[in-house]
Parts: sequence; structure tokens; C-alpha cells
Amino acid sequence: MTRRLAILAALLSLCTTAQGGGGMMLLPLMDVATTSVTGLVARWTFATDALDSSGNGFNATLTNGAAVTGGSLLLDGTNDYAFVADADALTPTNGITLSCWYNLRTLPGNGVFYQFIAKEGSATDRSYYFAITDTAGQKILIIVTSSNGTAFAEARHVITTTTGVWHHAAFSGSATNYVIMHDGAEITRTSGTAPYFNARLFNNSSPVQIGSRRTTPIDYLPGRIGKVDIYNYALTTNALIAIYNEGSPP
Repeated sequence: MTRRLAILAALLSLCTTAQGGGGMMLLPLMDVATTSVTGLVARWTFATDALDSSGNGFNATLTNGAAVTGGSLLLDGTNDYAFVADADALTPTNGITLSCWYNLRTLPGNGVFYQFIAKEGSATDRSYYFAITDTAGQKILIIVTSSNGTAFAEARHVITTTTGVWHHAAFSGSATNYVIMHDGAEITRTSGTAPYFNARLFNNSSPVQIGSRRTTPIDYLPGRIGKVDIYNYALTTNALIAIYNEGSPP
């Protein structure tokens, strides 16, 4: 507040008297609020392009007809996805937060997975993935993490979701904190074990994939995805609610 008042005073000192009117002509104020976000590794809004708006340069490449249109990433569910070249920062050391908005054209059937975001080359080269699946008619958010590429922890959370509507999904995990959020509400784990961070996530050389996983891709998502974030620490529940409250893509 003190800084803003000082800037306002400086601008007022530059005011000039309008010719012949005796009134004041004020220079327009500029927003001086910071635009940086602590711990944000990458942000792909897909509002107009596939660029990383975090400023860290992790731009996405669109594959097999994936398209940025209508303010989000459009995927056909057959072979479309986006990927981001591997970098150490995409496999955080002490914790991670994954957040995205999704809008499905169809719901997954029993045993089918639709990937939000993944860093997994194969069953022996996995770091993490975050997806929606179905088990016996129940729609489930699933998070998988690994610290050695092969052994993994898997947590499943039953949710209510629909097609043709934007929903928000987020995972936040560290050695001391773990939460799954859906549409701004924390979801209780229904099966599996909490993802573990007793050792750093396996730092593989696979790219981050949005809308699929693995070097030979599987689990394509049919629909739209937008506002995809990776943070290098576990955000609090309140922080995840704040992200949800920012609103969905159009």
C-alpha cells in the first residue's frame, strides 16, 4: 500500500493544467501488482496458443491435429495430445501440484483412462500421471507417482462429473501434505495409498504429455483441457480453491 501511494503521489506531481480549462489532466495509473507466482514451473492456459505463460519457456507442441481453439486445447480422443520436452524442473524435488480444467465429450468406460497430464515413458519409466478413469461405473480421479520409475503409489478418488461442462481437477502432494480437489472441494481417497514423496519423484527423460501418456501414447482424452499448471511444491487447500475460483476457460 505504501508503495502504491508513493507511485500515485509521483504521478500526481506530473499532472499538467489543461490548456484554457484550468482543470487537471491526470496521467493514467498502471497496475504495479506483481505478475510472478512463487513456485510456478509451467502454465499452459491454451487461451490463444500452446506457450508457457509462466515465463520459464516450457512451450508445448501440438500433435496429430490437437488444436488451440475457443480458448482451450481441443483433443479428439483418438491420437491428439500436446507434449513438452523434458527438463529437470518438470519433475520437482520436494513436492508437486498439478492443476487443470477439463471438459469431456464422453465419459470413460470401465477400465478406460483419460489423461490430464503425465510424465511417463513406459511402465518402467514413470514419474507421475494424473487422470480420470472408471471402475464399475464410478468415475475416479487417479494420481500415480513413482520414485524409481517402476514401483509406484496410486490413489483413487470417486467424483461426480459430466460431459460438456468444465470441471476443475487438482492434485497437491509432498512428504507432509496430500490432497485431491475436484470443482473446489477436497475429495476423500477411496482406495489405494497416498502418493509418496519420501524420495524425489523419478527424474526420467520423458516429456510431459497433456491428453495422453507414454512414448507410444495411450489414454487419449476426448474433449477440451485448459489452464494447466505445474508447481514445484504442494499448494494448500485454500490455494487450490483460489485457483478454482479464478474460473474455467470459456
